[in-house]
Amino acid sequence: MDRNELRDGWRLIVALHIAIAFGVAVMLPFSMGAFVVPLSGEFGWSRQQIGSAVSIFAAGCVPMSFVVGYLADRFGARKILILSHIGLALCFALYAGVQTLWHFHAVSILVPLLGGGTLVISATKLLNEHFGRHRGLALGLALAGSGVGALIVPLFATWLLQELGWRAAFAGLALLPLLIAAPLVFLWVRDDSRTAAGSGWIGAGPAETVPGLRLAEALQDYRFWIIAISFIGASGAYVGVVSSLVPILAAQAFTPLAAASMMSLFGLSMLIGRLVTGIMLDRLWAPLVALILCLPASLSLLLWDAADGRAIGLLVFLIGLASGSEYDLSAFLVSRYFGLRDYGKIYAAIFAAFAIGGVAASQLYGWAFELWGSYHWGIMASAGGFAVCALLPLMLGRYVFPNKIINSSE
Repeated sequence: MDRNELRDGWRLIVALHIAIAFGVAVMLPFSMGAFVVPLSGEFGWSRQQIGSAVSIFAAGCVPMSFVVGYLADRFGARKILILSHIGLALCFALYAGVQTLWHFHAVSILVPLLGGGTLVISATKLLNEHFGRHRGLALGLALAGSGVGALIVPLFATWLLQELGWRAAFAGLALLPLLIAAPLVFLWVRDDSRTAAGSGWIGAGPAETVPGLRLAEALQDYRFWIIAISFIGASGAYVGVVSSLVPILAAQAFTPLAAASMMSLFGLSMLIGRLVTGIMLDRLWAPLVALILCLPASLSLLLWDAADGRAIGLLVFLIGLASGSEYDLSAFLVSRYFGLRDYGKIYAAIFAAFAIGGVAASQLYGWAFELWGSYHWGIMASAGGFAVCALLPLMLGRYVFPNKIINSSE
């Protein structure tokens, strides 16, 4: 392992940090809320009809994750990232021209189709190819882009709306992936794993010799199902809490300003969680990292009903730390237990499980509130989800593909 790995790969980390910040998983969910009032005012659409854009996108990400994984393995993640950022920019430009609700929804269907390659599948594949010993830190630094994007995108969207109107705001948002993310990926990213700095198989030869399992082999490995079930639990726990945190706090007599402050604290702790997870993954066994971060989150939710205002701030912070660890952990676990031969396809399957857990949790929280008139059982379900992610990975055993991967031909 090259001790200068981070020095040699800093451009890749920066480029992927920006690519994630201005990727589809940030751009649409964190900007659409700003357009609810102007679109409703101009067209008379309901908030639910406008918000359905995010639901359509989320549903489309499940099948598209498999497509992205296959294409990244087949053609290289760099090409997929560049083309998908251009496609995402096109979608935002099309939003600027909508005239009817069906047109608005049609563009929302195009978003995962044209911009799905900007999901973390592509970026984590590149990071895992280029980093070995410092893989965890590289993942943490790059994936922190989602937190940075979550701060920048809504502020930029709101400023554009106030200054130029909603059509120009959509067009202005299109410039972020088109003029910033795509050029940086083009200039600073290379995805040939055979020449990746510190990958451990420099000059290894044909792609067939890259160490790792095929997707079919991974699906027959009990470790795949442990990881998938763990992150169904973790994603369900995270999405359920974050999607309902404001009404949960309102039910506990928090003012709107105090609830918004807690949401900001949650976002900050997620950003810290990504970085802390990356550092820990390079030093500790990954399932132990999951235990350290997810068990306190589970206990925090179990104690939620008994906590007062100050204590809830601490609980929110601990839950955010665990929530910020999930992409880092899942990408790292896939690379260490299944290798990189079919990484895109295997991680896509884990990502799909992650998405399914999140969609199910958002529905569960609403259903539980309607049935019992409180969020108590939804919170308890989230506690269980984090507990699953804390404990189940302990069954994974030793890494199958550790830091130093040397091809047999060397």
